[in-house]
Amino acid sequence: KKIFARKSQALSVIDMATKGYSMTFFMEVLAREIANARRNKYGLTLITLIISNFDEVTKDLHSEEEIGIIRIIQNAIFRTLRKADIIARWKGANFAFLLTHTSYENAKIPTQRVQKNVLQDISVQMPSLGPLTSHMGMCEFDPEQNQTPESFFANAMPKKSNPKPKEAPA
Repeated sequence: KKIFARKSQALSVIDMATKGYSMTFFMEVLAREIANARRNKYGLTLITLIISNFDEVTKDLHSEEEIGIIRIIQNAIFRTLRKADIIARWKGANFAFLLTHTSYENAKIPTQRVQKNVLQDISVQMPSLGPLTSHMGMCEFDPEQNQTPESFFANAMPKKSNPKPKEAPA
């Protein structure tokens, strides 16, 4: 039973495709960091990265090749961020990362670097792959607005841009 419990716990922490953190573990850490940020009043910024055309670009690839692309994306994120930052993948090529002791302003530069490095690494390591479309969202923890880890996560999702209204024909 003990071996099974340890293996079960390890599997809940690890994302099998990337060997990085799972979203289950990420949400547990997020809840703990929210409690710490409330108590100790420090900055906490949550960033999301969504590759919106991942399914379209990878539709003709084998699952091993898709996992290879996901790992390239994850490695670019790891290379860019601090070791203390928590990074997890959810669904496809979507990633979330939590920057503790970091304000929204201080998170802007690493966020831009992550986006640039991900796209650059994919274009260098997988030149035959079509261009990826990435969208990033960012939210600084606000104790009033982010009552739960889920609400904080939802607030960190990329904001949809409103298309400009078309002019009426003359």
